[in-house]
Amino acid sequence: MVLIVARALYSVYNFDAVLTVCQDALMIDDRCSEAHLLKGRALRKTGEDTLALTEFERAIQEDANNSEACFEKGILLKEQDRFSEAITSLTQAVSLDGSNPDYLYHQGLCDKLE
Repeated sequence: MVLIVARALYSVYNFDAVLTVCQDALMIDDRCSEAHLLKGRALRKTGEDTLALTEFERAIQEDANNSEACFEKGILLKEQDRFSEAITSLTQAVSLDGSNPDYLYHQGLCDKLE
């Protein structure tokens, strides 16, 4: 239920509230991959890229099948011109969900930029 609220807040760009709700969710269950993912997305939107990367990595650590976290990590690394690392993360996202065209597009883009 808490993460439904966090997703709703994210959809209306209330990133500070998302961070608060996710922190509350993580106090209940600090291994919740989705809470780490949402927290990372909100951190990214508030310009906290280093903290966002840590949250994406934690989301992946808690659920190695979290393709969205792999994708978000890859995009963040791509924006930091860390193409080799981005490709690794985006390749993992594609291997988990090869039907997502965004994953395939950004993986190919990083291949070209590297």
